[in-house]
Amino acid sequence: MVLLRWKFLIFLFVAFFAMMLYYSYKGVASLGFFSVEQIEIVGVQYSDASSFDELARGLLDQSLLSLNRNELQSSIEAITLSNPWISSVRLVRSLPNNIAIVVYEESPLFAVNSYDACYYVTRNSKRIPTQCSEAHIFMDSNVNQSLMDDFIKVYNANSFIHNAITTLQRRGISTNIDGVDYLLPYDEDILQNNYQVFTDNLSLAYSSINSVDLRFEGKILVKGTYHAQR
Repeated sequence: MVLLRWKFLIFLFVAFFAMMLYYSYKGVASLGFFSVEQIEIVGVQYSDASSFDELARGLLDQSLLSLNRNELQSSIEAITLSNPWISSVRLVRSLPNNIAIVVYEESPLFAVNSYDACYYVTRNSKRIPTQCSEAHIFMDSNVNQSLMDDFIKVYNANSFIHNAITTLQRRGISTNIDGVDYLLPYDEDILQNNYQVFTDNLSLAYSSINSVDLRFEGKILVKGTYHAQR
């Protein structure tokens, strides 16, 4: 009986202490000292910063210690769904009354003029609509997503095509660099090997070059004029 009585007393003490903590927290949270006064939006480069106006207005004057996480999550999800550039959003609280809205955006690689639309391609292979005037890469209708994924690897690894007018075709990647027409493979390993052989050795044999085909493993096709033999 004595043991049960002690257990009951300990339970009452713990319950009373927890209740005191709860109401103390609620009381502190309701103090104006912790009301949100300053909101900073960080990371917006491509998306529309005004998308966060309503969220920011809703945060002002709320207690930094008692924000409704479910409501905030719903607002953030709505903003993310309505803006294709936004990958994710995080709220960072800074006592006593500051909040930073940290925006993580998609990272654009290049703009494409496709057969039916113009869009940016991001590092995550996401397509975001844009004006056709932004595009310097053109894509035929028979180029599928698999070939596009392979081209992204080629593009990331070869800076020499970043500013070149390029057309993605099913047979290969057509581009012009310094007045020379190139036909490149979608296979990055084949391209690296052939391009190195061409630039280090084969190109030296020509006084002028019109076109180069690097699509085939171990085989390079060049149209141009040989150096005159002495």
